[in-house]
Amino acid sequence: MIRSPSILIVEDDPTIAQLLADELSRLGCQAQVVADLRDVVGEFRRLAPHLVVMDVGLPGRSGLEWCELIRAESAVPMVFLSSHAENRDILAALSRGADDYIAKPFTMAVAVAKIHALLRRAYGFGAAETGRLQAGGAVLDVERLTLGGPAGEASLTTTELRILRILFRNAGRFVRRDTLCELLWEEDAYIDDNTLSVNVTRIRRKLSSVGMPDLISTKKGYGYGVAVSEGA
Repeated sequence: MIRSPSILIVEDDPTIAQLLADELSRLGCQAQVVADLRDVVGEFRRLAPHLVVMDVGLPGRSGLEWCELIRAESAVPMVFLSSHAENRDILAALSRGADDYIAKPFTMAVAVAKIHALLRRAYGFGAAETGRLQAGGAVLDVERLTLGGPAGEASLTTTELRILRILFRNAGRFVRRDTLCELLWEEDAYIDDNTLSVNVTRIRRKLSSVGMPDLISTKKGYGYGVAVSEGA
C-alpha cells in the first residue's frame, strides 16, 4: 500500500488545477500540476505519478489524445475531467483508456472521493485506515469504531463511523446531503437520503451521551458540518 500517492493534474484552468492540487495535498497526496501542456507525456515520464487527472478540453492535443499516448506505455489509473457529460462523451473517454470520469462543474469532495476510490482499487491506498480524527474536541477512533468526548465514549456502527469520518475530514465547512450520500457510495456504503437522516439522528444521540450534543450543525436544505478541531 502506498502512503503518499503522487498525482499529476493535467488541466488548463489554473484555478481548478490549483484548488484540486491543494485539496489532494491537504489529504496526504503529492499533487503536481503539469507545467507544460505541450509535453504532457514528457512530464508524465519525468514525474512517474501513481494517478493522472486529465482534462479533456486542452489546447493543442486533447486529453483523449494524451491519454492514448500515455496508455501506449503505461497502465497508470487515469481520471478525466470534462464539461461534457453526455453518455457518448463518457463512453469515448472510457474507450480511449480512462478509468473514471468527473463532469464539470464538480464538487471538490466528490472529485477527491473518486480519485481516492481509484487509488484504493489500484494500489490499496487508504484501504485499511487506522488512527484518530479530532474535531471540536471530539475524538473519532477509526480502528476501534468509537466516538469520545468529555463525558465518555460511545460505540459506532460502520455507517455512523463513515459519516463522521467524512464530516471530521471536512471540519469547518458544511457537506451537502447528496454529496455525503455519494461519498458513502464511493466507500461501498449504499445509503440514501432517508437512511442518512436516520443515521445522523443516531449520531446526535451518541454525541449527547459523550457530552457533545452540538458538535454537528445543520444547514437547512443543504447539509451538515462539524466545528474545526481545537487548536487548529
